[in-house]
Order: sequence, then structure tokens, then C-alpha cells
Amino acid sequence: MKEFVVQILEQIMLWAGLVLAWASGEAGRIFVAGGAGSLTRWLFSERRRIRDGAVQVITGSLLAHYMWPWTLAVMTVALPSLGGEPDSKVMAGFVSGLVGISAAKIALAMIEARAGGRDNGTP
Repeated sequence: MKEFVVQILEQIMLWAGLVLAWASGEAGRIFVAGGAGSLTRWLFSERRRIRDGAVQVITGSLLAHYMWPWTLAVMTVALPSLGGEPDSKVMAGFVSGLVGISAAKIALAMIEARAGGRDNGTP
């Protein structure tokens, strides 16, 4: 039984080390920054539920992973000095998580308003 516990602890330590190594890499830093951006957006919302916060952090991380190049391009056009900074990608990930959640909420509100109008019989 003691060997089994040692093996489990070794596996846990191995996986924890792998997660930390990934999180300290470029992709992991962008994921974490996007999650932090969406968490910031959640903290400023009027109604805060833990479930909504968890969903927003996951969504913000995914948005940051896919949207940071476009966000960085837009930010570089507005402020050209940001392009050469070493942490520009991470900053773009944070902004993608922050703004992406707001944009998603706006898009969903528009879809719900349009769907709600059709339920009432109005075009």
C-alpha cells in the first residue's frame, strides 16, 4: 500500500511540474493573461456568480489564445512603440480576454434580442 501512495505522489508531482513548465512558457503565459483579463472583467460586472466567473476565465483564456495576434496588431497600429516590447504578446492576451468577454456578451445580447422579437410575433 505504501508503494502505491508513493507512486501516486510521484505522478502528482510530475504532472504539477509539467503544468508549471507549460504555464511559464509563451503559450501558457498568454492563456494565464487571458484568464486574468476575463477575471478582471468578471470582477467589474454587476452580478457576480462563481459559476459565471469560472466560465468567463476559461472563455477568456481560449479567446486570448486565438485572438492575441489580432489584438496585438490593432494595438501596434494605435501605439507603434508596443510592437517591440518582449511582453507585448502577453499584454495582448490580457486585453483579448478582457475585451473578448465584453464583445461576446454584446453579441449574445444582440442574438437574444433578435430571437426574443421573433417569439412575440414581431419581425
